[in-house]
Amino acid sequence: MTARGPVAAVRAGFANYATFSGRSARAPTLWFMLVFSLGNYVLVNATRPVAGDGGALALLVGGLSWLFFLSTVTPMAAFVARRLHDTGRSGLWAVLPVGAVVAISVFERLWVTRGYGPMIPIFAVSAPIMLWFAVWLLAPGSPGANRFGPPPA
Repeated sequence: MTARGPVAAVRAGFANYATFSGRSARAPTLWFMLVFSLGNYVLVNATRPVAGDGGALALLVGGLSWLFFLSTVTPMAAFVARRLHDTGRSGLWAVLPVGAVVAISVFERLWVTRGYGPMIPIFAVSAPIMLWFAVWLLAPGSPGANRFGPPPA
């Protein structure tokens, strides 16, 4: 699956909505990740100014944010799994960065009132995991066929 540019990558992501088998090249995966991240960032930050009033606008924007997230998280996970397959790794490795993000989120909620000092060990463990995972996503794919199938077209 070769997707050129963000529009083609988003189309490819939704065309293979829950396809966790096979391989995916770097460019479409990274384009989809960029669109997913920017969309999430914009929608989450759009809720901040209106969230305080708790009115209908806050509910609408918050609902759109959740709708966007829920509609894109599965194709994002599928793209990442296929990208890991392209580098010869199991898609289950994607659990590591998800676990790191969940740990940061949970501990931030628990300890934010005490300052960020207690968070230092969590960041110290999570940051290398995220960097290591980014290196895997950016690595070239295996040349030729591997146990996950032929290289992406």
